[in-house]
Amino acid sequence: MHRKCLYTLKVTVLLVFLCLPAYANTPELDQAMNYINQEQFEQAAAIYNSLLDNQPDKETEILALGGLIVIDIHQGDTEIAVTLAEQLIADNPANEVVTSAVFDIAYAFLNAGEPNESRQYYRYIVYNWPECEDAILAEFGLIRCDISSGNIQEADTALDNLLLNLPAGEDFSAQLTDTAAAYQEAGRYDSARQLYQYVLDNFPHNEEYVLCLSGLARLDILSTNEPNVQMHIATLLVCDVNIFPYLTVALLSIAEQYYEMAFKIRYDGNESDARVYFKKCIDICEIIISEHPEHYPTIADTYYLTGICYQQLEQYETSNQYFRTIIESWPDYNYVWDAQFMINNQVMNLQRETSEESEPISDSELADIYGGWWYSNPYCVSSSTSCPSHTTCAPYDRTKCRFCVPTLGQKCKDNQSHIPDPDGCTDGSTACTNAAPSPPDYTTKGYCSGQQYCNPDYWPEGEYPDCNENSRDTCDD
Repeated sequence: MHRKCLYTLKVTVLLVFLCLPAYANTPELDQAMNYINQEQFEQAAAIYNSLLDNQPDKETEILALGGLIVIDIHQGDTEIAVTLAEQLIADNPANEVVTSAVFDIAYAFLNAGEPNESRQYYRYIVYNWPECEDAILAEFGLIRCDISSGNIQEADTALDNLLLNLPAGEDFSAQLTDTAAAYQEAGRYDSARQLYQYVLDNFPHNEEYVLCLSGLARLDILSTNEPNVQMHIATLLVCDVNIFPYLTVALLSIAEQYYEMAFKIRYDGNESDARVYFKKCIDICEIIISEHPEHYPTIADTYYLTGICYQQLEQYETSNQYFRTIIESWPDYNYVWDAQFMINNQVMNLQRETSEESEPISDSELADIYGGWWYSNPYCVSSSTSCPSHTTCAPYDRTKCRFCVPTLGQKCKDNQSHIPDPDGCTDGSTACTNAAPSPPDYTTKGYCSGQQYCNPDYWPEGEYPDCNENSRDTCDD
């Protein structure tokens, strides 16, 4: 029994593939991996811990422990993950089920951009369990590690040898599609195209068929071969989603490539053509929305990408409609707080457009715009990440301090920014910057009703709100 792969897409990121363990034969394990696939790590961890608390059989225990390690990897806890993975292997030297857990650990490291860590776990499977069903899949993983590390010649040689020795009648279309995507991400477009076509020619009835078509379409977008793109899209549109369940993901990946191309063209200075590509992205998204509205979470991803495109076209009201649909329809969607932030950010942009250049938006107006977002967003109230004590992490990247906001009752050190701002922190940073205006210090001004400050020194004369006499930190409505 070979692994069944789930395909997920993040806006502005190429397809990534996350495989379910071959031994995962319980609904709980399947659901936990689905949560990981959607980056809902707390829910996944809760399932794994519940399984472990109920004294499971050895097979389930191994897979649950492996799942927790995968979560550690996704959350950037590499050192902890390595220690626990080594312990898992040491505790189960003769249990073949451990190969499934180790495979997922290797896969998670590779998708996290850690090919060297990934390689050692794939090698463990190949060298120690050469007859297990994960061995050939681990060889594909090693090829991806070489591609990711830039060792293209080694990857090409290993792939040629592997293709010559694949067991007859076995289906490895998922792994071949995965490898093609890795070549594409590495900029090796000819190799990617050859592998996509290989899958189309040899596995035309497999679920990966639509993913390979979309892969070719994305390559043609990059080479500006629009007739070929439209041909691939037309082929996809006659596919039955009940036969090809990844159809919506395939279409969305094409839309995403148009989106990325739009930014590239804009960067090159051609704004009119960039806008054409944003509109092409919207066209594909609208097809998904109209024909496959039930395919969650892809449909939520589609609304999010459409909203961003309209934002780039400066059609803010239309953009906000898509973001509001996300908030109202899918409150548990992984990027629902980002959608709320986009709406708030556009409110600020609209206010800037209507105000005189000599009169920038005041701190109080910024607090009004963002205050409710801070307080309604649970990730701004408590965070399990490694952010410093004076900040919490907002949801653009929940494992890093990309948007930095103050913890209630504290202040950013060195007078750094309190207002979340897309450019306020770089990926991986753990401190705010001075990129955005700072509202008054919470520790001295107080904060109430999610939006109002109580210190009269902050307010212009005559605009000071009524405050509770017993507390400087609360306001009367």
